[in-house]
Amino acid sequence: MLLRNILDEFRKLASDISNAISGGGFQGFAQSKLPSRVDKCTELEQKAFNMIKPSLESK
Repeated sequence: MLLRNILDEFRKLASDISNAISGGGFQGFAQSKLPSRVDKCTELEQKAFNMIKPSLESK
């Protein structure tokens, strides 16, 4: 489930970047949506890492 959420957020980020580039509105996107998309991806990445960290430390 978490992996699916991570992939969905990265897919949304890639789609937003693609749409902004093709529509010529990249600067507006970079100032509005990009920070929240990157924050969400980072948050999910950290959750995933925290889930696997105990198994990495035990090896």
